[in-house]
Amino acid sequence: MSNYPKHPYLSPERPSQILSKSAVLKSLYARTKELLLIQDVIRSHISGDIYVAAHKDQTLHLIARSSAVATQLKYRQRNIISLLRQRYPIEKLKVSVQPKEPDPPQFLHPAIPPSSKNARQLADTAKYIEDEGLRKALIKLSERANAATTAP
Repeated sequence: MSNYPKHPYLSPERPSQILSKSAVLKSLYARTKELLLIQDVIRSHISGDIYVAAHKDQTLHLIARSSAVATQLKYRQRNIISLLRQRYPIEKLKVSVQPKEPDPPQFLHPAIPPSSKNARQLADTAKYIEDEGLRKALIKLSERANAATTAP
């Protein structure tokens, strides 16, 4: 058993307990569920990445990941509205294209400096290189070994 006193704000609660304490959260949760249901209905009739962004003033805002899917939504707009109108007060569709965000670059490990032997070989080789840019690059690379050995 733990000797630490229980903090009243940090005790675990069920989602239903949390929702019962806040009318705003309960309303937000119900609204989110409604938008997800609309999204499921649309996705069952049109293939592609389609997301429901908002439903306000009888306008349903959809986000498509490509212009091809957005065009498909525009052409089938009447069918979608009539399908959804059975359960939701929707008169108009607004379609936006928002391409998928690229994956963040993976973390690259820092370069391993050359050994002192390799650094000497690079410096010796650089003496005989005619191309000035390549010669400077080899000398700079050889100096990394010296910087790594003198670093604390």
